[in-house]
Amino acid sequence: MSDPKALNVEGEMKTQDVHHRLEVSHISWFHVKAILVAGVGFFTDAYDLCIISIIKPILGILYYPQFNGKLPQAADLWLTGVALAGTLLGQVFFGILGDKLGRKTVYLFTLLLMITATIGQALSAQPLHGVLYLDYVWRIIVGLGCVPAVLTIYLRNKLPETPRFTADVIKDTAKAEQDMDYVTQNVGRDWKQEAVATPMKQQDRITWRKLHHYLTYPDILHNRNIWVLIGTCTTWFLLDIAFYSQILFLPNVLTAINYNPSIKLPNAAWYKANPEQYPDSMFVGRPANVTITIYLGNTPKCVGACAVAVFEKSYKTAAGNAIVAMMGTVPGYWFTIGLVDFMGRVTIQTMGFALMTILLIILASAYNHIVHVSKWLFIVLYALTFFFANFGPNTTTFITPVELFNTKFRSTLHGFSAASGKAGAIVGAFAIGKLFLDTKISLQTTLAILAATNFVGLICTMFIPETKHLPLDVASSQTQSMFAKLLAKRGIRQVDPESVALVADAHGGTNGDVGDGAKPYSEPAAGEPAAAHDSNGLGSV
Repeated sequence: MSDPKALNVEGEMKTQDVHHRLEVSHISWFHVKAILVAGVGFFTDAYDLCIISIIKPILGILYYPQFNGKLPQAADLWLTGVALAGTLLGQVFFGILGDKLGRKTVYLFTLLLMITATIGQALSAQPLHGVLYLDYVWRIIVGLGCVPAVLTIYLRNKLPETPRFTADVIKDTAKAEQDMDYVTQNVGRDWKQEAVATPMKQQDRITWRKLHHYLTYPDILHNRNIWVLIGTCTTWFLLDIAFYSQILFLPNVLTAINYNPSIKLPNAAWYKANPEQYPDSMFVGRPANVTITIYLGNTPKCVGACAVAVFEKSYKTAAGNAIVAMMGTVPGYWFTIGLVDFMGRVTIQTMGFALMTILLIILASAYNHIVHVSKWLFIVLYALTFFFANFGPNTTTFITPVELFNTKFRSTLHGFSAASGKAGAIVGAFAIGKLFLDTKISLQTTLAILAATNFVGLICTMFIPETKHLPLDVASSQTQSMFAKLLAKRGIRQVDPESVALVADAHGGTNGDVGDGAKPYSEPAAGEPAAAHDSNGLGSV
């Protein structure tokens, strides 16, 4: 009879082999496909959330001509924020499912859910009578968001589950090695034979008890992971307050600086004489005859100069978003791609928060002078805040939760971090959005509040460790944040329970046997291999 302990050791060795092959593997077509699949997910998410800033002016003109195409404040805030509330719930729920069911299954399900919901929006019933071509426009714009997701379903289904999840959580090392051969394009091994020979431990799936231990052992102050989670959650929360409020209410900012001025619709004058024919809010029920009176009755029609004004309003809204994207958001991402492994995640995030703070202080303090000199100067400076958001925390906050947590808990804690971001986006949409819409509160005041928000994000970055050039196993367990280093100087050493458990297994003990002896990871000296420097024996291999 085989020795179970020996079989477990053999299984752990195979798991470490999977990790090592992942670390040293070169770019292959698998990686290209994985990038495309992940990219489509991000594209669809960003498109569905941000396109509302272009849709809202169209909805205002279509549904509220009596207000010169301006949405009532309640309608504006709810249209902006309701999708963000859905994403918050989804990120927590599907993040947990990702650690229980696997990344592949959950990703496919969420793709199908996004496609179904997007089509449902585009085909939703409308309360208007008659043919209104502007109504078609916003539905087409919304519907286009599901096209990339539809095209990527087949590609994602052909990709295997992530080898780390298969090896670390499912404990199927033979399947993980088979998937690794798909990743590295190797062939020629008898996987059926090896599957029989490979010892399998009980699947190590996430439970609330394990998660609690991972975040609290030996106590809150000495636990590394809870403070890292605080860092990823707070920075993402604060970033999204500023980022989403700025991007979702960009049309209001462009109107405030007179780049895209308000329009006057003939229905507004007619409404003053017939106020009973219009509801004050899209959430108030319409009498059965109201829409016929408005659109097929004696109300003025928007033709000629009015139609031109409507077109220019819609065009400038789209153009303003495109200008900011081309000057700020898109270049910012590419700068991060080129420099993230050179500068480091924490450095880029710190720089981004700092420069966004400075730019918003300049815009708030010198608003009148800047707009008087040139509205284009304001647009350029405003676009730079988006540049340093994406060449900064709007990229790094997505990266760090993936690298800083153990495979078993990675999807769940990334989901918690992302949900914190969407909680911030909801605050931005409703609280900061109300400031953007309130004519009694100046734009300068709102920009100053956003500057303060980014400054707090800068401070909270101290809880996030740097992961530049580190193997994922090291980055997720042994890295130290600035906060942890400050505690270490005072004799308080933070530990990762998973690393302590590995050391205990290696010594045949328990967590408590080596808890105080496990040393945190520190940077190797120049030219020294990380594995040789690793005093805990917990290197990537």
